[in-house]
Amino acid sequence: GGSGTDSSSGERIVRLSPGDRRPVRWWTVRALDQGQWRTWVLPGAQRQLVVGERGAAVPRVLVTAVDRYGTESVVVEASRSSR
Repeated sequence: GGSGTDSSSGERIVRLSPGDRRPVRWWTVRALDQGQWRTWVLPGAQRQLVVGERGAAVPRVLVTAVDRYGTESVVVEASRSSR
């Protein structure tokens, strides 16, 4: 996955994509926003999430994939890219 800024809305988004062929049941996303961590647990079919409003500086976004047995993947830091 990666993160970037939506060109039409200016919102900071993170894109979610599996790293291998194993099905993802859930995603966990953690975003550091103004010194506080925000956490989401999302369905595995979801492919993006707004983690910051227009112009928000969200310096870190951490993502894990969770399988149907509840096994969490290693933590991946979403890289920032423009969109």
